[in-house]
Amino acid sequence: MPSIPQYNTRQVKTDAAATPYYKTQASAEAFGAGTAKALQSMGEKMGDASSAVGKILIAKADAKKEAEEKASDAAEKQVNETLAVDYSNQFIQATQPKLDHYFGQRGKGAVEGFDAAATQLSQAKEDLLSQAPVPGVADMLSPALEGELNASLSQLQRHRDQQQGVYEDDVSAMRIGLSQEKANRAYNDDRAVATNFHIAASEQAHQLQRRGASPEEQATAQADLASSFLRGRIESALGHNDLAAAQRYYAAAGAGLKAADQAPVKARLDAAVLTDTVQRHTQQILQAPASVPRAAPSAATTAAAAGGEVGMAAPDGPRPPDLQARLAEVMKIADPAVRDRVEVNVALATEREAAAYRDN
Repeated sequence: MPSIPQYNTRQVKTDAAATPYYKTQASAEAFGAGTAKALQSMGEKMGDASSAVGKILIAKADAKKEAEEKASDAAEKQVNETLAVDYSNQFIQATQPKLDHYFGQRGKGAVEGFDAAATQLSQAKEDLLSQAPVPGVADMLSPALEGELNASLSQLQRHRDQQQGVYEDDVSAMRIGLSQEKANRAYNDDRAVATNFHIAASEQAHQLQRRGASPEEQATAQADLASSFLRGRIESALGHNDLAAAQRYYAAAGAGLKAADQAPVKARLDAAVLTDTVQRHTQQILQAPASVPRAAPSAATTAAAAGGEVGMAAPDGPRPPDLQARLAEVMKIADPAVRDRVEVNVALATEREAAAYRDN
């Protein structure tokens, strides 16, 4: 216990009391830190849960919006696709008549008309694209029309390439034909005929080379051309009534005529020979003096002749043609084909002469 100092002592001496005590140490847990932390953790978790719920709601809203947008886009796309298909069909319908018209052209017309046809197709594409109601339709339509246009242009190009060969063949055929016509007009000029045949043969050789013809095919074509030229020359001579020249050409080179030319040329030559023979016999009989008995003069005629009366016909005056005498000459012709034709010619000519005699 404390001791009380003397009155003159200003100090107090303390001694530890003998009372027992507990030694303690303060901590956060002692003041509820654990509870606070638990509450804080629970709050954080609640915050996290709230954030998660918000995210879920936002995600659902976004998903719904996206679905709605996709549905709207799909519907719009469907409409645009339908319009694009419709415009594509319109393009096909609009261009088909142009294609048909071009495919109907051949040779020179197809080659020279290609650019115009291609321009028409391209213009049809641009016209349809300009009619697209919305950009989405145009975006879908453009590649579709481009594909249709390219397919159509490919068809045009194939037709043009095919007709290029036809055009070249037409030009060659025209040159060969012109050369043959010149040779036929100058049938009696050996040099002119040879020159024009050379021109035609050269053109034909170029034509066959373009086609890739074999040497055998070229040789056959050359022989056919030579036969055609010879036939044309003979027929041209016959057309000018130059039978002698036609017979000469046939005798000199007739063996070179192909079967397709040999028969018609021989038939025409034979017909020309027959006609010439008939004409010669007919002229000979008609020009021969008429074998008719002289009629006995009448008394008046004799008196007139003796007295010298003017105006009376002499007994040796013009006499009518004697058909029977002429037909007797006709019967001397050995060839029945010639005889029959001469008989007809003589009968007709005699009838005309008799009519003229009666009229006079």
